[in-house]
Parts: sequence; structure tokens; C-alpha cells
Amino acid sequence: MKTEPWKRLHRGLGRLGRLPADSRGNLLVFTTLTIAGLVGISGLALDLQRVMALNSELQNAADAAALAGAKELNRLSNAMSRAQQAATGNTTATLTNAVVNNQRFASTGFGDVQITDVRFFETLGGAALDTTKAANDTVAQFVEVTTGTSSVLNRFLQLVGGPNSYATAAVAVAGNTLVACKVTPLMMCDPSTGGGTFNPKVGQQFILLDQGDWQQPGNFGLLENPLIQGSESNGAPAMVNMIASPQPNICWVSELEPQTGGMAGPVANAVNVRFDMYPSGWKTDQVQAWYPAPKSIRGIPPKNATKNPCQLENNPDYTTGPQPLPRDLCFAGIDGSAANTSQCDNTQASLKTGSYMAGNGNWWSRAEKYFQSNYGVNAPATLSGKTRYELWQMEVSGTILNYITPTKTPPDFTAGSCYQETTGKTVPVDLTRRIIYVAIADCKNNPFNGSSGQPISTTRYAKFFITEPVINPDGRIFAEFVGMAEVNDGSGVLNELVQLYR
Repeated sequence: MKTEPWKRLHRGLGRLGRLPADSRGNLLVFTTLTIAGLVGISGLALDLQRVMALNSELQNAADAAALAGAKELNRLSNAMSRAQQAATGNTTATLTNAVVNNQRFASTGFGDVQITDVRFFETLGGAALDTTKAANDTVAQFVEVTTGTSSVLNRFLQLVGGPNSYATAAVAVAGNTLVACKVTPLMMCDPSTGGGTFNPKVGQQFILLDQGDWQQPGNFGLLENPLIQGSESNGAPAMVNMIASPQPNICWVSELEPQTGGMAGPVANAVNVRFDMYPSGWKTDQVQAWYPAPKSIRGIPPKNATKNPCQLENNPDYTTGPQPLPRDLCFAGIDGSAANTSQCDNTQASLKTGSYMAGNGNWWSRAEKYFQSNYGVNAPATLSGKTRYELWQMEVSGTILNYITPTKTPPDFTAGSCYQETTGKTVPVDLTRRIIYVAIADCKNNPFNGSSGQPISTTRYAKFFITEPVINPDGRIFAEFVGMAEVNDGSGVLNELVQLYR
């Protein structure tokens, strides 16, 4: 009995010796340490997730604000003011909903993102524009917005000695680029006395004339084809192709390149195909591609209608025979009547030659000879308020017969059509065929050197209706103002490309 305690001690010491090799209970230790690590990682991940969510929300808000602001940068009056209102969440004529973005993870609750800074630029990376200068509305193309600072609570980091919260803001830049497609490669220095305010009355007739001086208000010039580089873009064939084409398959983006050198002859040929007047030597495929406008009374009879309607009289006399649409009283009439300068628009700068470049739209008193010569009837008084473009549309559609009963067949192609004679096809009914779009550049406030081919920035295109063939040796085009081309007006001519840059 006395030996039992010693035996128990011996057995206990034996077990103690075996303890390092005993693995029972280790799993509990590792599990405890792993859980602690996972909890820490999960807590950090949740904090990071809130940070990323906040960054995303602020950036989305900045992007939306920048795009809304850029949409307003149409280079017109108060563009920057409207853009700032749009970017900061106010409604405008083109923005129907305020720009807001709910912050689900913000520490302050469910508040809206605030836009704290809005700046405008003419070029990316350039100096910010002065918003107090009205002239900058015409050049502002990019907007940069900065959001206010927002924060999220760090649930885990603050428990291990990290910061209590994370604060951040977002910046976005968007731009508005004007894309002009299917337009004729023509430009004109704004003839308005103030520059940059060209907005004449619908129906006014203008003379488009290359005066050899790019700085002359009202000067008419040509634009280089942006798809053709070098001298090829300046060649007469390329220019004729672009001007004569019903819908030139090219687009200009923001900046225009003036084409140096005069081309009165090629321009006249390109315009006159609309009147079934083609240069000698043109092949069938060329004539077919550049079809004439329907019902175009050119006023110039062919030499021999039964054999070759493409050969025109050498000395056309507008005072007898078929009559093109009358000119404004401001100009000497094609019917032999004298010019009346009291009927000119003196708010538009005069031509370099000293004569006026725009009438006031008064032409109806010359309509009598047009109707007598072409229809054999008096000019109906019920049409006296119509523009020439409206009258021509009525002639094409046949609704003119609701107002007159012709005593003779109108002379449009009745003596033969060069287009039909050459191609064997009927002239398409295309009401846009006598329409040209002319880029209006503010040369007064933004002078440039045409001889260097310096780019011209413009967002305004005027829509003109060509009223008669070009037979003047100086190549002057008589055209009636129809209106200004508008973005997304259904014509597909002007479009805005609004996009984020950063």
C-alpha cells in the first residue's frame, strides 16, 4: 500500500513525457485563429466594398453631370450658363430631369451628390475659359465637373486603430462635337454686321460669291474634302464631285479646312447639273450619278432639242423664252428689270464690289413675267406670300394647278432632258436636289488665314435653295435662304457627338 503514490507519480511523469507527441486538441487552436483571421479579412473587405461603392456612385454622378452639361454646349448664346445649370442638377430646355445620384453608402444618409465645380475648355488640356465672356460660348466644347467630397465609415479599420472614415470625390470631362454630314463643301464668312449673328428672314435671296478675300464678310468659299489628303482634295474633279453629288458621302467634325484658290468654273458646273446642264464630255455614269432636280426651269433652251438637248444656246437671253424664278428686287432682274437698292438688306455686309449681297425677300412683283412666260397665265395673287422654294415645291407636286390653269406646257425639260437622253431614266423626284448647306463662319471674331489652310470652327450651317443656273462669268450663285440647319431636325445633316473623355 505504501508504494501506490510512487506508482501514480511514475505514471504521471510518463504521460508528461509523451505530451509533445500528443496532437489531440490542436484543431481547436487552429480553428480559433482561422476564424479570427477570416473575421478580420471580412471586415476589411466590407470596408473596401463600401469605399468602392462610394467611388462608383460619385463617378457615375460626375459622368452624368458632365454629359448633361456637354449636351448644352451648342456654341450658341449662354451655352456655358445652360451647361452649368444642367450639370449642377437644374432643368433646362434640353434637360428635363435634374442630375442626382443617391448615395446608399454615405455616412450622412441618403443625400444627393453635389457638383461643386464646373469648368469649360475649348480644347482638352487647354486653359479653362472665362465664363463671364460671352464670346467663349461659341468655342466652349468640353466641360469638367467635380463632385463634392463624400465619406463612408470604416467599420472594421477603426477597431484595429485605422481611420474612422474614408473621404473621396470624383471628376469627369465630357465634350460636345458637332458632326455635319451630307453637306456641300461650301462656307461663308458671316455677313452680319456684328459677326456670329447670322439669322436672316426665310425667303431672302443672297449672292454667294468667291471674292478672293477670306476676311471679307459674306465671302463664299470652298472646303477641302476631309477624306482626301494633299493636292487631290483641291482638284477641280474632286470639288465638282462633292458639290454636284446629291448627298456627299463625307462628314465634317467640328473643324473645317478652307480650300485655297478660286474655282468659279467647276463650281458653276457642279451647281448647274441640278438644272439638267452638264459639262461637255461627261459620260453616262457621271450624268446618272448626278441627276437634275425635277421641274427645274433653267431658262436656257438647248440648241437642238430633237437631237441633242445637252447642247445649250451659246448666248442665253433670260428676257425672252423660259424664265427662271425671279430675283429679289434688290438685284438686277433676269427679266431685264433694274436693281432697287432700297429693297436690299443693309444689315448684311455688302459684297467687296460695293453691291449688296442680300435682298429683303421681296420678289413677287416680278412674278408676272415668270407665270406669263412659263404657264401663259397671270400671276395668282393667292400665291403672293409664298417663297420661291415653296412655289417650286408646288410645281413639283402639281398642287400649283389648284391655283392656275396653264394655257401652255411649262418648259421644264419639255424641249428634251439631257439626263433622260443620256441615261434613259426618268428624273428622280428629289426635293433636296436644289438645296445646299453652307457653313457660316464667324470670321470677324475668329479671324484666320485662308492661304494657310488653318482650321475653322463652326457649328452653324445655313440652308439655301438655288433659284437659277450659274451663268455669270464670276460664278455667283443666287440662292434663297430657307433656314438654319438644326441638330436632329430630321435631315440627318447636323448631329451632336456627346461623349466622356475622362
